[in-house]
Amino acid sequence: MKRIPLLICCLIAMALTSCTSEGEMKQTPQTRPSKEYQVINIWGKTTKKQAQILNDLGKEGWEIVSIECDVVSDSSGNVVDVGTTSIMHILKRPIASTVEGKAAWEYMLWQGGGMTIKKQNSKLNELGLQGWEVAGTFTELGPVRHTRIEYGFYRIWRIHTSAIKVTLSRTDAVVDSVEQKQIEYKVIQVAAEKSAEHQTNLLNEAGAERWELASTYTEVGEAGVQRAGWRAGFVGTYAINYVLKRDYTAPAAPQI
Repeated sequence: MKRIPLLICCLIAMALTSCTSEGEMKQTPQTRPSKEYQVINIWGKTTKKQAQILNDLGKEGWEIVSIECDVVSDSSGNVVDVGTTSIMHILKRPIASTVEGKAAWEYMLWQGGGMTIKKQNSKLNELGLQGWEVAGTFTELGPVRHTRIEYGFYRIWRIHTSAIKVTLSRTDAVVDSVEQKQIEYKVIQVAAEKSAEHQTNLLNEAGAERWELASTYTEVGEAGVQRAGWRAGFVGTYAINYVLKRDYTAPAAPQI
């Protein structure tokens, strides 16, 4: 007789744990897909070679999480005419060929250096309509003037980007189908001296129009002063660029 209440309690507990309000299984820590991470350094490679390295990883299911740059100086840190020499966007889109049924990615690098914000917008939107989504952006530093300056035994060497550091992740979740969507982009450029409150307001205005932050990058330049014939250089951020995205909606057909 004592076994009956125990059996009823077990059945009730099983029912509560196996069902949710929507009739689906709750995701517990044990049922969530596990994540695996990898950090790679890309040293002195061409844009084409960088894309090849990333695509080889993408076919194995590795998805870019973040991008950073290592910066070095050839001497004690004295610099001359240093600035942003290249703006690189890394884009991704899902591909049908998967590894053991898992997600796979295709990557491309697009160099936007020397372009106006308007032209960057135009090019990013062109790529977005092809299903490319910004995974991250980085800027490369280098000497604007490619000559070495010598004052007797004192030399001013260059500061430059030495390596691109990419963090990737992949999951053990199985993917049933690949969805390729169309995306539109907008780049907002803000002067570095603008307050955080001003930048927040700009982003919130864009957010109210469904724009989502995809990536950011800073542009760096140098301001120098002349002192007794010597030029002292000061490197600093002069612009912050926000790359925003949202799902593309085709314009409505004109009413006839």
